[in-house]
Amino acid sequence: MKSLYGVDKLDKIENFSYVDNEKMKNENNHKYYFEQGCLQAQEGNYKESIAYFTNAISLKKLQHYYFHRARARVKIKEYKYALKDFDKSLYCNKNADYLNERGKVKRSLNDFSGSIEDFTNAIFLKKYHEFYFNRGEVRLDIQDINGAIEDFKDAILKSPIEEHKYRFKYGLSYSKIKDYKRSLVHIEIAKNTMPSEGKYFYNLGILRMHLNQIPEAIQDFTCAIHLNYQKDKSLFKRGKSKIILEEYESSIKDLDAAIKLHAINPSYFNQRGLANLKLRKFKIAKKDFHKCLEISPDFKDAWENLRELDNKSFWFEDES
Repeated sequence: MKSLYGVDKLDKIENFSYVDNEKMKNENNHKYYFEQGCLQAQEGNYKESIAYFTNAISLKKLQHYYFHRARARVKIKEYKYALKDFDKSLYCNKNADYLNERGKVKRSLNDFSGSIEDFTNAIFLKKYHEFYFNRGEVRLDIQDINGAIEDFKDAILKSPIEEHKYRFKYGLSYSKIKDYKRSLVHIEIAKNTMPSEGKYFYNLGILRMHLNQIPEAIQDFTCAIHLNYQKDKSLFKRGKSKIILEEYESSIKDLDAAIKLHAINPSYFNQRGLANLKLRKFKIAKKDFHKCLEISPDFKDAWENLRELDNKSFWFEDES
């Protein structure tokens, strides 16, 4: 199997033992520099690989030399330089894979229309599942939800191997138009296919909250926590769900844990304040709302919660 840079990782030493040959080291041999660039890129030495590819290009301006230098530049996030190299790699001959890679760089530079154009041209040349998926991602970026749904559907149909990944984005697209039931069905399929993926459980939990399936949402957030997926957010969502079920003490434990992991999220303090408010621990609740506002002075819910406390004048009943 070929690597990203066209070199068989298992056989690279045997295949490239000739690069030490004095003849291959001739300064006019562009192939030597190109192969060395591939080896350096394989080892993750992208700056060194760029230098070798540049030497190769100085001797022979070949399309795939520019392409590989562009790939190396993407790895170190030199997107503008990479884009120029992709342009040169596509100057004489339109290649579907090159168009796909340039489309990804344009997306990184927020050139969404240019990115979609490249993916569309790549699909015209080769109807490959990854190209549809990448175009769907950009369409999600620009809120073209119906277009994204069609692209993810085509990606699913063309690649059963990657189906869970594409199915997840397909389901996520439906959630963007608040079709939570349909979204749930597809993300559930993705989760069943790849049960080790924490983000599937996390997003299922959010969907179940929208559908008022609170006990099931708590189970999903618990799975996400066990899989260490965005643990503070998963704890926060589980704590929020427990407030709905009036499990206030348990909710506070989750929110305490979320705050311990990420102490600068104002929502965590506001939510814990609500749980303490429900337990009539008014002074503690007030401290949480003030902490929320210290982090985010414009946090509207925290101001409203403080006004509610003041208006009710409950302080003499404080059991904290």
